[in-house]
Amino acid sequence: KAATEEIARKGFSKVTLSLRTKSGRLVSTEYSGSVIKDNDGNPRYLISVGRDLTDHIRYENALLASEQRFRVLIDQAADAFFLATPTGEILDVNQQTCQSLGYSREELLDLTIKDIDIGVDQHSFDEFHSHVTSSNDPLRFEGMQRRKDGHCFPVEVSIGMVKYGDQNL
Repeated sequence: KAATEEIARKGFSKVTLSLRTKSGRLVSTEYSGSVIKDNDGNPRYLISVGRDLTDHIRYENALLASEQRFRVLIDQAADAFFLATPTGEILDVNQQTCQSLGYSREELLDLTIKDIDIGVDQHSFDEFHSHVTSSNDPLRFEGMQRRKDGHCFPVEVSIGMVKYGDQNL
């Protein structure tokens, strides 16, 4: 009834409903409706289209579960993990990164790799990016990182390219 009133008021409506089939199964559906008016502007017809959202919801739930499993694996890894752009902007980190550097996740996302890795400048980053884009082999080297408290410590770094959406990171 609310959708019908909204269609009358606005000329269109989109609602999501759970409907029970004859067999008793609940099905999530989305209905879109619009009013077709005559030349004088009076409502003449109501057009409504419905679609079953069951597969869409199942896919979204599976994707969410997969993302949660991935996040748990990354967060529980013994090594620090950074996801960064080719210019060094930090997009994501795991819990070990936060613990080893003394920053919160939010603080790290406001930094760049150059803020943490001593001796890494834009030229170095350009060389790293060139290596990993021209080869499928990860680049490995030893470096030094700086904690939030200023203390520096040695690290072994492994850099590889990943495809993330339409970006190479």
